[in-house]
Amino acid sequence: MTRYRLLCCLAILGLGFAPAPLPKKERFARKDDVEVMQGTWRMTLQEASGSPIGHDYKVRVRGNRWTFINTGQGGDSEGNGYYLTLDQTVSPRALEWAFDQNRTSGWVGSFRIQGKTLTVVYTSGTLKKDLGKRPTDFDGPVPHKMVFEYVGRE
Repeated sequence: MTRYRLLCCLAILGLGFAPAPLPKKERFARKDDVEVMQGTWRMTLQEASGSPIGHDYKVRVRGNRWTFINTGQGGDSEGNGYYLTLDQTVSPRALEWAFDQNRTSGWVGSFRIQGKTLTVVYTSGTLKKDLGKRPTDFDGPVPHKMVFEYVGRE
């Protein structure tokens, strides 16, 4: 009987010090920012060198394409389209809008997504050549700034 009690006590102690199960991966899964950006965004602010400028635009993101849509003049008309590339390994996260698939010229900047708000600060350049010169301050003076509110998926 004493051996039985001793074995029970050891078993209970062993369970008390058992390692906790590893966390499930899906609890910490973070959507890729390209996936989060998919859909339509309404521009709520546009600035150049700190001065507000017109912002009658929406943006549609489909895959790696970023397309401006002019909402002025009583209807929507598709405008400039760019190839979108993101770098989520730097802080703040970086983006590039390229005129061509070879990414030889375009715009380089930083972005942040807070809830349903996307803020982009940018200047001319590419991620390959100009990552270090991209603006990174969302509240200070920057060459260009745009703020968008998420509308939804099409």
